[in-house]
Parts: sequence; structure tokens; C-alpha cells
Amino acid sequence: MSSGVVKRDPAWEHGDPIDGNKNGSICKYCGRVMKSGGVTRLKYHLSGLDPGNNVQRCNSVPPEVKAFITTLLKNKQHQKEKKTHGMENIRAGL
Repeated sequence: MSSGVVKRDPAWEHGDPIDGNKNGSICKYCGRVMKSGGVTRLKYHLSGLDPGNNVQRCNSVPPEVKAFITTLLKNKQHQKEKKTHGMENIRAGL
């Protein structure tokens, strides 16, 4: 890991950072190079769930990896919605 990227996200097991580009990644299954977007773009690539349709899907990702990454994305979305709802409740109480 010579790029200096801290790989805390489990999705990094399925891609590599690009040396000298902290937001770039390379898919371990198809070799696709994504010059921006970081691990989030890698997740969209692997899962095929891109809300903006800006990321090409990986056709080589194993089904169990695709399911795992999809679960990560859905859990993250659920956490964001929960946080947003909590903030709205706090604002309403002011």
C-alpha cells in the first residue's frame, strides 16, 4: 500500500488504490481503472447500484462479492437516513 491510502473500508479487499491518486482505484476482477470517486465509486462499480448511472458495472465480480458490497451500500444508506431523521427531530424541537 504505497499510495498512503488508509484502507479501513472492507470494499478495498476487492480493489487497489492508484499510486499517487488518493481518489483512484482499480477493480481486482476486471482491471477497470477509476481515476476518481474513491472507494464509493469502486462499490458502485462492483454492486452495479449506481444512483447516477455514472459508473460502469463490473461483469466479472463474483455474486457473493456483489451481494456483500450491495449490503454495505444499503447499510450506509440506512445510517444516513437515520442520521438525517434524527437531525430533523432535533431541529423540530428548537
